[in-house]
Amino acid sequence: MIGKSGIGLMVDGRLLPLLGDDLINYLKTIAAENIKLIEVITTPPAKYSAEGNSGLVNIVLKKAKNDSWNASVRANLKQNTYFTSGLGGTFTYKKDKNSCVVSTLYTNGSNQGIESSTIHYPNQQWQNNGTGKYYSNIWSNRLGYDYQINKKWSLGVQYINNTNKPNIDDSNTVILLDNITQQQTANINSKGESKRKKELNTLNFHSNIDLDTIGKKLSIDIDYLRYQSSVNRNFNTNTLALPQSGVLTGVQNTLNQTNQNIYNIATQFDMQHPLKWLNLNYGMRLSFSKTDNDVNLFDITTGQPIWDNNQSNKFKFKENTQAIYINGNKTFAKEKWQTQFGLRIENTQTEGNAVTLNKITTINYIQFFPTAYCMYKINDRKTISLSYSRRIYRPSFSNLNPFRWYTSKFSYSEGNPNLKPCLSNNLELNFNYKDNTSSSLFFSKETNNFGQVVILSSDEYSQKIIQLNYYDNYSIGFNQMLNYDKKKWWENQNNLYVYFQHSDSKIYPLTPKSNEGLGVQINTSNNFILKKDKTISAGFDISYIFPNKSSDLVYNYQRTLISLYGRGLF
Repeated sequence: MIGKSGIGLMVDGRLLPLLGDDLINYLKTIAAENIKLIEVITTPPAKYSAEGNSGLVNIVLKKAKNDSWNASVRANLKQNTYFTSGLGGTFTYKKDKNSCVVSTLYTNGSNQGIESSTIHYPNQQWQNNGTGKYYSNIWSNRLGYDYQINKKWSLGVQYINNTNKPNIDDSNTVILLDNITQQQTANINSKGESKRKKELNTLNFHSNIDLDTIGKKLSIDIDYLRYQSSVNRNFNTNTLALPQSGVLTGVQNTLNQTNQNIYNIATQFDMQHPLKWLNLNYGMRLSFSKTDNDVNLFDITTGQPIWDNNQSNKFKFKENTQAIYINGNKTFAKEKWQTQFGLRIENTQTEGNAVTLNKITTINYIQFFPTAYCMYKINDRKTISLSYSRRIYRPSFSNLNPFRWYTSKFSYSEGNPNLKPCLSNNLELNFNYKDNTSSSLFFSKETNNFGQVVILSSDEYSQKIIQLNYYDNYSIGFNQMLNYDKKKWWENQNNLYVYFQHSDSKIYPLTPKSNEGLGVQINTSNNFILKKDKTISAGFDISYIFPNKSSDLVYNYQRTLISLYGRGLF
């Protein structure tokens, strides 16, 4: 979904509490042959959380036939710099009032990361080059069970488990150059080894009750999430320097141990209440989150671990949100016009407790999020629509943690417990033709945006990275999508995305006063059916991002990306 900063995923209309790698791993447990259709919702209605400038993707699964079962096994292989493979299977069963699904996938492999940067000081520059090998050792599992009590009432439960050991081996070299002589004055070599383990468990209970025969329906969802992460990182720094560099020669070995636990429980009630003149929906959601983060750093240069209380940290974060919403939609003029209006109100309380620093920060706020949508059906082939939404970006707990995290003895980053959320207003005009062509114009304005700011010291030997609310920005863009489906054996989708963005700094001259630029991205996705039942297929995707600038005023980099790969389902 081009033009959106984040995507929410639903399966059969139920929003998943997953992000990042955990979401990707869950998707891999769903076999392509079990998907009936994929629905794209660019402007989510008031029923859903206002978090992020995100659209929604709803994956509708095929319903199992009664008195039947089905089992499938699949494998995948991928070769980039390193090799990755996966093996999984799915089992579905339905008989009478009972239905269940069991799915599992194991993936093992790695990929490479490369990072480079140059920091310019008045008298010298620091050239940084780093590489890393990022391992994946993932086991993803999904279990679902539903029971139809009677024609009007159903109950169900779904359990998701993801276990991952994403270890990292990385190395980094920093070269200091004199600005006048261009002679090297120091060399800093660092090597790191991270042993990591992550485990996610989610449990969902859901119930649907038809209250009458004209469409009144009550849906109840209760979700529990527990996320655990542990990291043991050995870090070695070897510095060789000339006296004029101002950097001390020496060796430093450290051991960093981090444990993180996240808990969330949420409940949601949704009511569908059709009236004679309006289809009405309303409901509420309660969410309670708690995060514990414990970091301990040891100096092991001498061979004996020495605990460093200045670089060890315990941080706790709580976030509670209460939300209510109302949403109405109506079609008229012989279904030529379709309109939808909604309002969501979210009340949020946060508490950040930096135990090590003995500092507690509380922030409470209430926000209103209207949504509006209007579509006109020109004919059976053409539609045009206009939508508006107001959204919010909340800082994560890591953005709020004031503890200083040292990446070397010359550089550290820290969060900011006083960060405020960022708010956005979004407007989109869309034209569709025959489900094959879609043209979109969008405008988005964000206020009080936050991110990392690099502050360089006057002595030229240290860098501080801190989270700040430091810029406002707007973007306007155009997206053209074209699907080609004239051949049964060839599935083709093409995208052209063009946008212009402008940002204004609130902390000038600490950052540039403003930043603006034009960006262009083109994509093509191709899948070739090698067998009529679609059990064997192959394909490739190509994406090219022309040089462009990011919306923030600190990392105003240009980037070019070309990716090409093959895929198969057997």
